[in-house]
Order: sequence, then structure tokens, then C-alpha cells
Amino acid sequence: GTAYGGVDRLAGASSGVVVQVLPQPRVLSVSPRLGSLAGGGVVTVRGQYFGSLYSRGYSAPTYPVAELTLGGVPCAQHWLVSDTELRCVAPPGLGASGVRVRVTDDDGSRYYAPGSATDREGVLPADRGYVQASIVLGGSLLPRDPSEADPGLLLVGPDERSPGTPSLPSATAQASGLTVPQSVSSVAVVGGCVYAAGGFTTVR
Repeated sequence: GTAYGGVDRLAGASSGVVVQVLPQPRVLSVSPRLGSLAGGGVVTVRGQYFGSLYSRGYSAPTYPVAELTLGGVPCAQHWLVSDTELRCVAPPGLGASGVRVRVTDDDGSRYYAPGSATDREGVLPADRGYVQASIVLGGSLLPRDPSEADPGLLLVGPDERSPGTPSLPSATAQASGLTVPQSVSSVAVVGGCVYAAGGFTTVR
């Protein structure tokens, strides 16, 4: 410093510090929500602030997405579609999985002050995330009132509370969370979407 003989060549000049605050990625939904234990299907992840001038603070033809994981397992492949959409090839897995997106801006082409947060992440919890199942069942429950129609039932297995392993899934299932007013007569899974047929008119 000047106390030890140094010379301040910027004496009297104004100086400032630019602080840039960038938004955290937000993961809002995943589709389809249902996939196979073997993985391999293309999953679309929608949200906000994945890659743009506003969300990254610089303009570029594309933006790096450091990691996209399903249930903590990295996708076999992932790519950025827009600031609000990512796609990935699902890895093998079992049960309900949270979706985690981590973006990074430290590619060596820009200067960041020591301690700067160059990695940011967003997470979709497992109860709203991606489900890898081995079986989907439909049927009916006994009605509380005999005069009422049989309420329907959709089950997805294995149960996420005791799923087993991908090579040996447990022989369990859990209710899908949908309220089906009448009996389900048949179920099909096409492209990760569950189609249920029966005599009902609405599904909540």
C-alpha cells in the first residue's frame, strides 16, 4: 500500500463494483411422468431459467447445463431446448424420482471473483417427479353404500416406499392418487401416459 512506499495511480478516480444476481433454475414439471424400469425414454423437463441472456447474464448460441438427474442418477444424455425446457434420456431406475437441474457458467471464458456462485440448481420433489414402474393395474373398490357404483382404482407398482431393486422389484403397488368414480375395466400405458377405460365420465 501507499504506507510502505507504493503509489496510488488511481488517486481521485471513481471506481465501482458490479454485482450480478442471477435467478435459480426452477423445475416445474416433467412429462411423461411414467416410464419403464429400463430407462431409455425421452423425458421433457419444463421450468424456468435454464439458459438465456436473462438467466445467465451473457449472450451465447447455447448454454451449458452441467447435470440433469432423475432420482440422483444422471440422465444418459440431456440437452437444452430453451430457457424453459430441457430434454433427457432417462436412466434405469425404480419408483418415484425427484428431478434435479444444475446449471454452470464457469466455462473459463469469463472472469468471476473468488467465491462467486457459478453453479445453481433447481429441484422438483419426488412426489411430483418421474415414476419408473413395472406394472399398472386398474379395478374397483367395494362401495361404502351398496346403492352407489363401484369406485374405481388405479395402482402403480412397485410401491415407492418399498420398491426393491431394478433387477428385483418388489411385488407391491400403490394407489395413483387419482379419484376414479367408477370401476376401471382396462388399462394401457402408451408413451409414458396411462389410459384407463371404464364406465366413468370424469376423473379427478
